[in-house]
Amino acid sequence: MLSSTAPLVAFGAAPWRAAFASTGVATLATALVGASLAALVALVAHGTADPPPVHDAIVSAYVGGLGGAAYATWFALGTTIGRRGGGRLLLLGLDWLLGGAGTPTALATPRGHLRNLLGGASPLNLSERWSAIMLLGMMVFCTMLACRGTKRR
Repeated sequence: MLSSTAPLVAFGAAPWRAAFASTGVATLATALVGASLAALVALVAHGTADPPPVHDAIVSAYVGGLGGAAYATWFALGTTIGRRGGGRLLLLGLDWLLGGAGTPTALATPRGHLRNLLGGASPLNLSERWSAIMLLGMMVFCTMLACRGTKRR
């Protein structure tokens, strides 16, 4: 994250504010792309047994946007771990290993909650609403830790 915030810090911004702005822009961009792509796929791949196309596209856009934003903050946190952002690979591995099933470990990963929102296994039998709330909380937590990690460097 240091390289993305260096120009802002050079102009006098506090490192944590520059990290917050950088994370915010990345989160918004990935949420928009995720929502757009999910809605498009829902419309293009719509089958006869699926819910009405518009409803399906709206729900898919909601989940895609939430997923994009959650992963943006997840990987922003990863940039503060290790040298040159190597923690992103660590968090990707943890997400892949722990988030794949409806086990309690899936609670700590975006993948576990997104699976629940898409109709898959639920971590600890959480409702979809609670998975969405957990993803929002995870986004706030990861953003705060990412900005704090930048402040220490």
